[in-house]
Amino acid sequence: MDKYCKLYIDTSDKSVITKSIHLSLDLLKINELDIFYYIDSNDEGDKEKAMDTVYGFLFFPYVVELDSDIVSLSTLISFIKNVLFQLENNNIKVVASCDYENELI
Repeated sequence: MDKYCKLYIDTSDKSVITKSIHLSLDLLKINELDIFYYIDSNDEGDKEKAMDTVYGFLFFPYVVELDSDIVSLSTLISFIKNVLFQLENNNIKVVASCDYENELI
């Protein structure tokens, strides 16, 4: 199974995303270099289109790409679940797109 995962995040504050990632790394005691992550503004970001209840997430302002050749899939899933939890606790909508989406619920 491919470990790559993309998160679509509905926030205008990139620092909240960065804090959630770093907190999750610390909590799970994962070396920052063991997980590749890239935070970027979504070129397709559009507030109006983001309101669509089915495909609106594709237009959220930020995307985060995650992958790893070092940690196991189960460790990566735990990490992503923690990031999702951190963001959702800050009332930020986030949608994961990956082969193992159902395991993140």
